[in-house]
Amino acid sequence: MTSPLGITLRNYSIILADTMKIVISIVVLLSIILFSGIWLSQQLCAKTNQEMIYIIEPGDSLKKIAKGLQDNHIIANDYAFIAWVYFKQDAHHLRAGEYLFEKNSTSAMVLDKIVRGDVLMHSVRIGEGWTFAQIAESLAAETALQKTLDWNSPDTILQQLDLSHHIPEGLFFPETYHFPRNYTDAALLTVAYQEMQKFLNTAWQTRAPHLPYENAYQALIAASIIEKETAVLSELKDVSGVIYRRLQKSMPLQVDPTLVFGLGAHYDKPLTKADLKQDTPYNTYLHLGLPPTPIAIPSALAIEAALHPNEGTSLYFVAKGDGTHVFTDNLAAHNKAVQDYRNQMEAQ
Repeated sequence: MTSPLGITLRNYSIILADTMKIVISIVVLLSIILFSGIWLSQQLCAKTNQEMIYIIEPGDSLKKIAKGLQDNHIIANDYAFIAWVYFKQDAHHLRAGEYLFEKNSTSAMVLDKIVRGDVLMHSVRIGEGWTFAQIAESLAAETALQKTLDWNSPDTILQQLDLSHHIPEGLFFPETYHFPRNYTDAALLTVAYQEMQKFLNTAWQTRAPHLPYENAYQALIAASIIEKETAVLSELKDVSGVIYRRLQKSMPLQVDPTLVFGLGAHYDKPLTKADLKQDTPYNTYLHLGLPPTPIAIPSALAIEAALHPNEGTSLYFVAKGDGTHVFTDNLAAHNKAVQDYRNQMEAQ
């Protein structure tokens, strides 16, 4: 027969053994959690050693994204990254796009950028004084821009953009435009057109009185001529004044840039007397008034100059050979300025 003391000791031994198993299990579990946390922290805190670009395509799974980031040495471990994504509850917040990850980025920084959609922005320039052909060349060279327009046909492009104009010259605001990869050329030109309309219409509301322009588009045409006639900012309103007074007096504008535009995009020779007789809608030696469309993209300053011409009496201007011009009031003074310029050219 077993004594009560023996039973008590055996029960105590069993309880002690069970307690030790529980303690050991807890210690092991805590150790696993601790070392897992240390490992996870090490993986998440690992930094990229160089700047990297990575593209997340629409529909990419979290597993594919994590694997791609690891394969491109942007994160240290895809499983650690996935665990962090779930911990942050961001599995459904990952945004497609092209990302630039700076040197020394951690996994946490990578995830934060993807969740914010902080994609890499590209840029393309539309320059002052450019023709539409130059816009086409600039946009064609930008590989990140998705091409959706028919660049072989300006008329078709205007239809695709749902614009009522027949010629695209001068319609797009000169600016450097920033966009993400796969942004379309149509979307970019739409923004550029809207920017031009916004600026032009705002400027038109504060125009000087008694201008010879029936609408803002005619002012845009005049601004494009001013843009091509001088690159000297202090002369913009002087050139505008000459155009204003010649239109008021029903004198032909007789400006070379419109003539050159009418002769074709590839015309790059000095103008001749025969050229002056070429009957195109842009020959302002033969036709009174403004040409039918702008001949280039005017700058904001050229538009302002067209709408605020300088007062004065000058009706003519001619180049001095240094980028500036001589402005004169009558034909005799103009002819003398022309001869002075020719003499200067011959003396060089």
